[in-house]
Amino acid sequence: MDVTSLTMEKLFQDLLNMAGVHGLFLISADEKVVFESLDGVQFFSERSAVNWKMIADCIGDFVEMDLVYEDGRYYVKKDGDYLLVLLLSLDESLAMVRLNIDIAMSEFKKKAKSERGLLRFLNFKI
Repeated sequence: MDVTSLTMEKLFQDLLNMAGVHGLFLISADEKVVFESLDGVQFFSERSAVNWKMIADCIGDFVEMDLVYEDGRYYVKKDGDYLLVLLLSLDESLAMVRLNIDIAMSEFKKKAKSERGLLRFLNFKI
């Protein structure tokens, strides 16, 4: 899947514009970071330092989880073949976050399917 970074930025724009959303990672089933955005705060020294897929697999079956800490929270959601990780402030409305995630992921899946379909025809060999 080769959805451009600019397209991804547009898809997740409403979510990223929320005051309490400080970071977003979209990770594919093959453990590749499809999209990431941090609001200027460097949480990890390098991208490979955290293996979210391994963490999610160790926890077991879940659809979503909200990990609350003293200074913030992680909201993690499995959506099909993707894992979405959000870095949030404590006061951010989880209901609004969920609504924006559902909208963005629905659009992302539509774009990914249409792109895959076009690539199928472009890569056709005789």
